[in-house]
Amino acid sequence: INVELRKPEDKEKVFLNAYLNQNGRSEVNAVLNHKVNKNWYSGLFIHASARPLKFDMNKDGFLDNPLGNQIGIINRWQYNNPKGYEGQFGVRFLYEDKQGGQFNFDPKNRANSPYYGVGINTRRYEAWSKTGYVFKEKKYQSIGLQLNGSKHTQNSYLGNTIYDADQESFYSNLIFQSIINNTMHKYRVGASFMYDKYRETFDSLNFNRVETVPGIFAEYTYDNLEKMTIVGGIRADYHNIFGFFVTPRLHARFALNKNTIFRISAGRGQRTANIFADNMGHFISNRLPIIRSTSA
Repeated sequence: INVELRKPEDKEKVFLNAYLNQNGRSEVNAVLNHKVNKNWYSGLFIHASARPLKFDMNKDGFLDNPLGNQIGIINRWQYNNPKGYEGQFGVRFLYEDKQGGQFNFDPKNRANSPYYGVGINTRRYEAWSKTGYVFKEKKYQSIGLQLNGSKHTQNSYLGNTIYDADQESFYSNLIFQSIINNTMHKYRVGASFMYDKYRETFDSLNFNRVETVPGIFAEYTYDNLEKMTIVGGIRADYHNIFGFFVTPRLHARFALNKNTIFRISAGRGQRTANIFADNMGHFISNRLPIIRSTSA
């Protein structure tokens, strides 16, 4: 399943959608596409939703659904040039505020409230670009650059537990693509760089870190269109905290006939765990987190 945003050059210039149910859940969506000139297209995406009404149908004293509101705006630009230059550029803003807990909890008087409450406020700013060039004499050969920068801020309370987090990220990826003899044999090579700066506060404890990961990669694809597709890749990265590591992967697709297809995937990956953001659900209880420090 390939899920992506509506493209700015779509013929549908205006799309509006609204939703309202018996529990007060309301939502409005709008998509506005505009052709600036023969090379430039622009798309504006707007989403707003709210859940303002309290419900406790099972009479357990807790909200059946969290209250909250969300606003999301995306402005996307696309550039096409008959000489082979292409580009996509965009910015995104997200604001979300949620409140849960006991029915009688008052977030405005949280410090003196005898009731249990949960509140999560999130703000996210993001900008990205994808630019590339397709060689005029060799349509199978191209070079592309991906850039992405974001700032994510979250302020939350879960009962008496306070968790605030801020993340600044930057990602770049340079890719060159071509063929070996014919289009059944394709390859990609490139280099990437990732930067993440985390600032986390859990109650009175601070957990800050900076991660930088430069890397290179190569990928080969065999595709005979009808019966078999094989994709093999390998990348090498250097993490400023965990050091050097290699990540291989393999994907294969075999079609015996129109109704029978076999797929095989293998590989490994590396990920730094964010122990607080990944386990927010564990803090909505009387459990006492114990964080042990270890030495190498």
